[in-house]
Amino acid sequence: MIFPSFSPGCETEIERATPEWAFAQLVGTGSSPAGKAPSIRPLARLCNDIPAFRLAYGSLAEAIGATRAILAEVAVRTASAPPCEFHD
Repeated sequence: MIFPSFSPGCETEIERATPEWAFAQLVGTGSSPAGKAPSIRPLARLCNDIPAFRLAYGSLAEAIGATRAILAEVAVRTASAPPCEFHD
């Protein structure tokens, strides 16, 4: 997950975010529990399983480059991870 923040002219910064911070950001955007028995567990699990990053940028070109760098880093980390299992 990438949480971008645009500010004209600012230097590009990438910071790894904690699962707790990512969870708070998702809840703050209106994400809410869903399903037959609403629970925050799926959202909490998502935040624990998926790396999160804060991205501050001042231009689209820099944001694109930074996003590619983040995706490359995550791809290297997960290359040896077992395949995902999806459950209803």
